Amino acid sequence: MFLQLSKSGEHIGIVETLNIFGVRADYMRQFKEYLEDEGLPTNDDLETIVLPVVANLEGKRLKVPAIKEGIEFKKTGPKPTLDVPTKWLKDHPVTLDWYPKVQAEVSKGLRTASDSAKKDERRFAECHVSFLNLDKLFFALVNHKNERGWQNLNIPREKIYNLLVDSSWYTLYIPNHELDFYSFDAVQRWQEIATALLRKYCDRYYQFKKDEYERQHMELRILSEGDKNFIDEYRITIEKSSSGIVEKISQLRSEIEAKKFAEMSFDRIQSIIFDRHLYKPLLYCGNELVKVSPVALNEGERDFVCDLRNFCQINPDFFAGGRELYLLRNQGKGRGIGFFEANNFHPDFILWLLHTGVQHVAFIDPKGILRLEGFSDPKVQFHKTVKELEKQFADSSVKLYSFIVSNTPLHKVRWWDNSGDARIFTECNIYFQKEDKNYIESIVNKALGQ
Repeated sequence: MFLQLSKSGEHIGIVETLNIFGVRADYMRQFKEYLEDEGLPTNDDLETIVLPVVANLEGKRLKVPAIKEGIEFKKTGPKPTLDVPTKWLKDHPVTLDWYPKVQAEVSKGLRTASDSAKKDERRFAECHVSFLNLDKLFFALVNHKNERGWQNLNIPREKIYNLLVDSSWYTLYIPNHELDFYSFDAVQRWQEIATALLRKYCDRYYQFKKDEYERQHMELRILSEGDKNFIDEYRITIEKSSSGIVEKISQLRSEIEAKKFAEMSFDRIQSIIFDRHLYKPLLYCGNELVKVSPVALNEGERDFVCDLRNFCQINPDFFAGGRELYLLRNQGKGRGIGFFEANNFHPDFILWLLHTGVQHVAFIDPKGILRLEGFSDPKVQFHKTVKELEKQFADSSVKLYSFIVSNTPLHKVRWWDNSGDARIFTECNIYFQKEDKNYIESIVNKALGQ
C-alpha cells in the first residue's frame, strides 16, 4: 500500500509499501474498505507503467574502476575483529547528534527546553562506563551485525569497555547536563547513547575493513552493458485518477518503443535525450504524486546534464582532433561505484573524455554543499585521494578526477566565512552551477589537463 499526504493536504501520493502478513482475509477486506471510505488509494487505484530504456554503449571501450571478479569480502576476505580505532577511523570519527532526541522529548512535555543556542559536545568518561550494562551492549552489537548479515565479523565482549573509554573515534553533540548523574534514570539514557554510538562505529569499522580488502583487488575494467549502472527500464507508479499524466507517460512509452527519442515535458516530469549519455532517456521527476524506480534525476542533476549537453551543442570545435565525450549516471549504494575513503561517496555521474589515446575519467557530483564539513570533508578531498587510486592502477592511459558541482550559491555556504580567496573552491574542484556560466568548460578543461 502506498500512502503520502501532500503539503496541501489534497492529494495522496506514493511513499512506501505496507505489507501485512498472517491476518485473515476478512481483515484485509475491511482494511481496504476503510481506505476507500477515507478516500485513500488502494493498490487497485494505482497504475504502474514500464518505460523501456535503450543502451547507447555501441562497443565503446571505456574503462571504469571495479572489484575483480570472484572477490567478495564475506566469502574470500579475512574475518575482521572489532577493535580500537586505527588512525583513519580517528581522522573520520562517528558523529551522533542527540539534540533531536532531546527536542522530541521537549515537544512531548517530558522535559523543559534548554536555552543553549550552540550545541554542546561531550564524551563518555570511565565513571560513565562503569555504570553501563556491558552484556546488554554486547548483545545489541551481535544483533546489529546479524541484521546486517555480517556473519564474518567477530565482536569480542572485552573490546566494548576499551572502546567506550576511548573517545577518539566519535563526536557526540548533547546538552552538557545529559551526561551528569542526578538519578539512575540518567544511566538508562547513557545506555541508549552508548548503544547508538557503538552501532555506528560497528558500521564504520566493518566498511573500513571491507574497503581495505577490496581496494587491494580493484582493477580497471572495460565497461559493458552488463554493468549495474545500466538499467533496462523505469517503473513509474501513479494513481489512475491522474489520467492526464498516465496518458502522457503512456505516450512517452510508445515513442521509445518506436525508437523515437523526442523530449517530453509535462507536470514536472521530463524525459531528457542526450546522445552522449550511455542510455536514453534520462528522467527528471519533481512531481510528488509520481514514484519512479530507479530514482529519477533531481533538479541539480538534471541541470548538470542539460548544461553539459548545451556545451557539446555550442562547441562543435571541442570534438576536433578526435576528442570524444561520454556520460553515465552512477547508481546509488549497492549498484553504482562508491568510494569508502570519501565516506562511502557515490558520485552521481561518470564522465569520460577521450583524447590522444588517454581516457580522462571524472567522477562528478551535483549537490548542495551546506552539509559538507568544509574543505576537509572527505568528499571534497576526494579530488586528491582519487589520484592515489590512479597511481595504484598504474595505467598511463587512464587519468582520474573528481568534481563537485554546487547548486548552493557561494554566499549561502555557511562553513566558509567569506574572508578568504574564493579561488580555493576551484582549487578543490568545486564549481558553482548557478553562478558560473562557464563551469562545464572549466571542468572539461581541467580534466583534460588544460
